[in-house]
Amino acid sequence: PTREVVTAHLTSIVKRSSYHLAVTPSRPVDKDAGTPLPGTPLSVYVKVLSEDGDSLSGSSVTLTLHEWDGNAPLHEDPTAKLQGTAEQLREAATKSGLLPVDSWGEQVGDACMITTDDSSTAHCTSTLTLPKARKYVVLARAKDPNGVELVSAFAVGKTASEWRDRPLWTLDDSVTIHQDKHEYAVGDVASLSLISPFQNASALFIWGNGAGRKSKQIKLGGALGKRHVINVEIGEECRFGCTVLVLLIAPDQPQGAVLPVEVPISPMLDVTLPRALSRTVRLKVPDTHRSFAEGAIEMVVTQPGETEPVAVVEPGSNATVRLVLPAAEAGAEVSIFVVDKAMLDVGGAG
Repeated sequence: PTREVVTAHLTSIVKRSSYHLAVTPSRPVDKDAGTPLPGTPLSVYVKVLSEDGDSLSGSSVTLTLHEWDGNAPLHEDPTAKLQGTAEQLREAATKSGLLPVDSWGEQVGDACMITTDDSSTAHCTSTLTLPKARKYVVLARAKDPNGVELVSAFAVGKTASEWRDRPLWTLDDSVTIHQDKHEYAVGDVASLSLISPFQNASALFIWGNGAGRKSKQIKLGGALGKRHVINVEIGEECRFGCTVLVLLIAPDQPQGAVLPVEVPISPMLDVTLPRALSRTVRLKVPDTHRSFAEGAIEMVVTQPGETEPVAVVEPGSNATVRLVLPAAEAGAEVSIFVVDKAMLDVGGAG
């Protein structure tokens, strides 16, 4: 009635593909601290994911390490074998990997080729471990089922000027734990993989819930950055799900093991001191004996003494509600609610 002009603005993102290439470093990348440090093993977990988050197995992925070249023209096009111009693919990498334009240069070392699967294996350690105290780009390339190129990238390390302005002031005291499955059942064995940031550490695993606890203590031998797999036996203490507490403890660390490649160090940091850290991971253990699938419960409303279902019950009259539950090893409690349909239409069944 006021003849006002009503406008609206909409921003829409156009994606090159309904799939995306997910590349996760085996160790957290901290651009300020410069971790993971040069010379210490770095690998990645790689998945090709659909819009629904489903992982696509059998996809071929190429990973390469490149010099960081943020201020100069591209020396060598790392996407030369892919369709599309370098500008288009660089733009895709910028969006997916948060990289400035012209941010990668000459390839360092050999390429690493992998095939995606459902395992929790980290890949390409020999390719991605930083050889010097410099800044690099990890570049991943693949194709979706329709042949559309997928590009993902991330930066790691620090430039010489960044190391000079801010020497090493903290160490990599973080650990990422990967499960071999999304959920388990009582009686299963969960395989947990981790990349240790310590050399020759000891690990204590404690898992369970209010019903009980179990524990396991093991030695994690070898150099820092090594991948370890620990099996956790799931019993009654994990019924309905449980939490695993992981404690890592390391003795005095040789400086050469912590810093295989020399970097500037803050005088406030002693890299040889004993270290410890803790992490938790949640194991999902649904109780299939006490839950029913959607639509498995049958409900019929009838007149008292009748067997034929009725769609409408008059106000003030009586009705019989008959429920049929699936076979189960446990009993069940049933609650019946009578709701005004108009309110249900407005508010929904949730």
